[in-house]
Amino acid sequence: MRDSVSVLQAYATKYGAAPMKWFFLTGQKDSIYHLAEKGFKIPVVQDVGGEEQFTHSDRVILVDASGKIRGYFNVAGDSTQVDSLYNNMERLLVEKPL
Repeated sequence: MRDSVSVLQAYATKYGAAPMKWFFLTGQKDSIYHLAEKGFKIPVVQDVGGEEQFTHSDRVILVDASGKIRGYFNVAGDSTQVDSLYNNMERLLVEKPL
């Protein structure tokens, strides 16, 4: 499995992900696909080799504590989008949870 716990742990270690700031998740395929398609509104497609996988993009999806999508940000090479993401994250940190 591509996103096994050990693979995700190795990735987090390699890139220095702070343990209490970054959470790498995995789970049952149908649950992950449902979350991607119905929750995050991103497609799941089948690649040429026949393996189903997520369509990857450079967008970051900001989700609040209630699970509501607060924005999609195209952060690759776009400093205004990065600034917008940070501003929205700061706004979420001071909001009271619903």
